[in-house]
Amino acid sequence: MMLDTGATNEKLILVDLQCPRVNSPSMDLIRFLFFSCAPDVRKRWKELLEYYFSILQEYVLALEHPFSFKFEDFVKDFSRKGKMDFIAGLMVVLGFEAIEKHDTEDSNADDFG
Repeated sequence: MMLDTGATNEKLILVDLQCPRVNSPSMDLIRFLFFSCAPDVRKRWKELLEYYFSILQEYVLALEHPFSFKFEDFVKDFSRKGKMDFIAGLMVVLGFEAIEKHDTEDSNADDFG
């Protein structure tokens, strides 16, 4: 998710990084925090994780399910997956640079098959 602040008249591009697989909620949180939030929000990442974790725990327990997952393990998972998403983010940035350098005015959709 990328938000338009209205500060520029530049074209917006949506990059959907969703993957059709079951994974840790850490992946969604990482992408949201680091692709969509301002730096002042990102600085509070641990506080936001604590809040998210407490709400997740509350809902799971309300459904009368056991919840043995510890916050410390959640943070470790978040940190480990964050490294992988950092690399994915670098690839996205390189892709944007390539798109920016590409002259789209001379391109034709028919050229791509």
